[in-house]
Amino acid sequence: MPSCLRQPMETGPLAGDLVAGEAASPRRWRAFGALLGAALLGVGALGFAGSASAQNYESWGDTAADPSKQMVEELKELIDRAERDRAANPQFLKDLRAVLGQYDRPWQTLVLADNFADRDFTQNPTWTVAQGKFYIDYSNGLRSLVKPPAASTGSTQTKDVAAALLSALLTPSGQQQAGAARAEIFVKQKIANAFNLQVKLASIQAPGRLDLLVFQGDQRNKGYMLTYLPGQAEALQLLRLTTSGSAVVETAAEPVRLEDGQVHALDWQRFANGDMAVALDGRELFRVNDRGFKDTFSGLAIVNSGGDYSVREVALYAAQ
Repeated sequence: MPSCLRQPMETGPLAGDLVAGEAASPRRWRAFGALLGAALLGVGALGFAGSASAQNYESWGDTAADPSKQMVEELKELIDRAERDRAANPQFLKDLRAVLGQYDRPWQTLVLADNFADRDFTQNPTWTVAQGKFYIDYSNGLRSLVKPPAASTGSTQTKDVAAALLSALLTPSGQQQAGAARAEIFVKQKIANAFNLQVKLASIQAPGRLDLLVFQGDQRNKGYMLTYLPGQAEALQLLRLTTSGSAVVETAAEPVRLEDGQVHALDWQRFANGDMAVALDGRELFRVNDRGFKDTFSGLAIVNSGGDYSVREVALYAAQ
């Protein structure tokens, strides 16, 4: 790493003030932001220089020590320390993490990709419909329409809808619940514990529920599940699903509404240390750490419970 960037972060008075949690003046915060900005520019420059040289020269020497990756790790550590010691505005640190995330992408291997342009989801890759109906809409990609059940009367009105959905997910593969208002499609694919799932989708109308499940095992009853609940205050939730039940890991604090006639880009990242970040249309909604699952995953499932959704594109990357 260039000494002009590394030395101030290790021994300079600004870094010392941040770590110690001392009160910092606006001038110092501007300097801190400028320092990180310069470092990020350095990361971009190093990456550009590396790609440019790769076009003309063969690799030489020790390629394991990538200065751009080293710089990213040191910047992440600096932000973590500032956050832990409450030495900076939380929104400021969140914005810095979002910028840094553009350079910190350990997922280099594309393990699954489908834009449904071939109008056939049964091969390359092979999707399997476990329940309900999915079809190819020439204008919208993979489409699923599930009509919500008719309103019940009496004591059935108090039935826990979330519990019913969970029960459906826990139903062994090949066994369908009679009258269940849901559709499920899945693809088997070995996925590293650290992954990046990118989905372009549209919600045609509310109400409904859409689950993106990165699962373990053949029964698809455990894993991490990203859930969209139209019309609810906490419309986007990340859950940990096990054979004994489900638990909410994190929710988006800001409102999420996809029923606007547009295609939206959902980006779900999981790092090797258990950190997970979810972004919508390039804006990070939340970041959380959970180490409930440490092994590899077995595939991806899409579950529609009473909604009308189209999936334009799916891309899944894994860390090497």
